[in-house]
Amino acid sequence: GYGAFTLDAAQRQRQLHAQLAWEARSNVVVRGGAEVEHLRSDLSGSLPKAAYDQSLGARTSLFTFDAPGRRTGGFVEVDWRAGSALRITPGIRTDHSKLTARTTYDPRLSLAWRLGSIVTLTSAVAWYHQIPDPLYFADSVGVPGLPPMRSRQGVIGLQAGEGAAILRVEAYHKEYEDLAQIDRDQEVVGRGVGTSRGVDVFVKG
Repeated sequence: GYGAFTLDAAQRQRQLHAQLAWEARSNVVVRGGAEVEHLRSDLSGSLPKAAYDQSLGARTSLFTFDAPGRRTGGFVEVDWRAGSALRITPGIRTDHSKLTARTTYDPRLSLAWRLGSIVTLTSAVAWYHQIPDPLYFADSVGVPGLPPMRSRQGVIGLQAGEGAAILRVEAYHKEYEDLAQIDRDQEVVGRGVGTSRGVDVFVKG
């Protein structure tokens, strides 16, 4: 509890995951997997009705949410060593959520090209989906039927070294769509968009 904000949350999660790999050829490995997740959320609390008055005793909107959020998913990918210097890994993932009532499909592709004995160029492009917070589906403050949030991501990097000593530099760009969030009027809104970009540096030694 903090001022007009209160939250009583009880959540229980159960998850089952299985994966199988098959060496189709000496340079090709096929992987597939599936998972089932059951999330039970029992939420109740209050949000201030006005952004300018969030103190204790302010006018509030009460909310409650008690519903299961079952999600099922599966994926398949191919790890292909296309020669001594090139490694290609395409794949796709699919998920279905009871909260969003949507089925999503996320393709992805990664490449690794060895430029020398200790230098490798890497790149990847992928789509991702994520289910909004269960609170955002509550009838009183949320929006039942919110779509899953999604992002597209591209990464390119260069790695030098191997074994105990590695330096890796990666540049990334991400685009987000259908983001769900609480606005200044303390109401849940969807369809948010955004971008992020930056550089990561990893050192191991």
